[in-house]
Amino acid sequence: ISGSGDPFASHHYRELLKRVTREEFPELSVHLHTNAQLFDERAWNELALEDKIGHVEISIDAATAETYHVVRRGGHFDRLPKNLEFIRQLRQREAFPQLVFSFVVQQLNYREMPAFVRMADEYAADFVDFRMILNWGTWSREDFNRQFIGDPGHPEHPDYLTVLASPELHRPNVRLPAL
Repeated sequence: ISGSGDPFASHHYRELLKRVTREEFPELSVHLHTNAQLFDERAWNELALEDKIGHVEISIDAATAETYHVVRRGGHFDRLPKNLEFIRQLRQREAFPQLVFSFVVQQLNYREMPAFVRMADEYAADFVDFRMILNWGTWSREDFNRQFIGDPGHPEHPDYLTVLASPELHRPNVRLPAL
């Protein structure tokens, strides 16, 4: 559930999650894609998520508060540690089988990729998934070209390639965007 808005912030998704029961749907496994802003113990219990979750993906896109404030407008980086700690505890007690931290790579955040891997380690993520930014029609061509660090013609592309050489990014549990 989602990728088009946070499931914990959506009344529709919250109602759906409440209505899905193990008795009615014994084989169903819900995959959550969230920014973790509202993924806390209260939400977990209120939505009765125990034994329903098969995979959790947390989209964060930054390793520092300064960058998070820009790339995740409206999000509160200071809220993340407590929620990520709760999610880490769920994962460690095997409340769900897989935790993925994801990061959309762009000019504003590519330098934080190694630190993001270390952050994922701290919170027991099984995988780190880096994806290159896409333009879904929300950017002007000029703005997108400024952010698309994957373009070999981008002025910071050589710096991006240097970041990609970082040892943290070459672990088996780290997926990098294609060059």
